[in-house]
Amino acid sequence: MDLTNSKVLDTQLIQSNEVSSSNAMELEGLKRGLQKLKDEGVTIASITTDRHGSVQKYMREKEPSIEHWFDVWHVAKGIRKKLDAKGKRKILNILLMWSKSISHHVYWVASTSQGDGPLVVEKWLSLLNHVINVHTGHGQLFQSCVHGPLEQNDERDWLIKGSKPYKELELIVKSKLLLKDIACLSPA
Repeated sequence: MDLTNSKVLDTQLIQSNEVSSSNAMELEGLKRGLQKLKDEGVTIASITTDRHGSVQKYMREKEPSIEHWFDVWHVAKGIRKKLDAKGKRKILNILLMWSKSISHHVYWVASTSQGDGPLVVEKWLSLLNHVINVHTGHGQLFQSCVHGPLEQNDERDWLIKGSKPYKELELIVKSKLLLKDIACLSPA
């Protein structure tokens, strides 16, 4: 899809018997779609996909001139799924209360950072301060939350730094793979 013109340029339908495995269908569809667009003289500046490993490798090795972004919806969905799963445990139930806001934070981070990977990561990590009711001192690129003052009588359930729910959230937020990938969130 060309976002500038809101036009679908190509779709590919790949059957599992055309490739070595059902896992290979996504990569094959990407290859065919890119080739078709190139054959028609379309210059591809950037592409947004999910975080499929073989697609990442292909883009890195075979299409380095095309800027590769990750779809925010897929990343946010994955994070929310992890939070909801952890939140089912009684001791971690508070994570369910934060799940939707954290998912929205992913979208905000991507849409307000203009594709600046280090800024995206700093804004993402600021979440760990925000959930404990600390709204300044996040980092060098993103020093403080941009929301207005919170009401004194705000009845939010804040996390406590060092608590079991906080530590579990921290494991998700600071995952090395997620931090690497979140820097590549599509600004569109």
